[in-house]
Amino acid sequence: MLATKFWGPMGDDPNQGGVSRRWIIAEVENSLRRLNERGIQTGVSWIIGYPNESRASMLATLEWAARIKYLFPNSPSDIFPFRPIPGTEDFDAALKLGYVPPKDFHDWGKCFEYKYNSHNTPLPEDVRETWRLYNNTAAIYDKHVTEGPMWMRNALSRAAGWRLKTGRYKFPIEQKVFDLYVKATGQTQPGAVDYQPAIDA
Repeated sequence: MLATKFWGPMGDDPNQGGVSRRWIIAEVENSLRRLNERGIQTGVSWIIGYPNESRASMLATLEWAARIKYLFPNSPSDIFPFRPIPGTEDFDAALKLGYVPPKDFHDWGKCFEYKYNSHNTPLPEDVRETWRLYNNTAAIYDKHVTEGPMWMRNALSRAAGWRLKTGRYKFPIEQKVFDLYVKATGQTQPGAVDYQPAIDA
């Protein structure tokens, strides 16, 4: 496994501090294309909710994650909430903003169950909702659904691809119709209920 990490403040305005989001993402895209052409499995992880990160920056990250997922269907493009890690500048910044870190080993373990405890990262509601819709749409694009005939799953995947490409997640009529079909035909999988995480103290 080869992992490449990039960290640093990014902005869309070349006069802003940090590095250009556009050029970094362009290089990520170029690298993924070369690797995928050679049949090498790839994946990308994104983080939103950094201290003082703007709503616009988080939404832009969601857009780029969706673009990468659309262009490279075999590559996971996962989004995680920011977690302050001791010893980093971001941890110190989070403390100054009022972050209260876990007190013991057990609480630290719960903290890093990223997706299950994402509610512990302050995010604007529209960002959180877009993130939720992206996750649902990406799963359909990957054909993780197992109910229904293959032609139906293929049609859902194509619709999901269009949504990822355009960023239009509202009014997912095809997903609602599919849900009704699954319920009407009794194909709901055992345990297929929404996960309700416990709120960490």
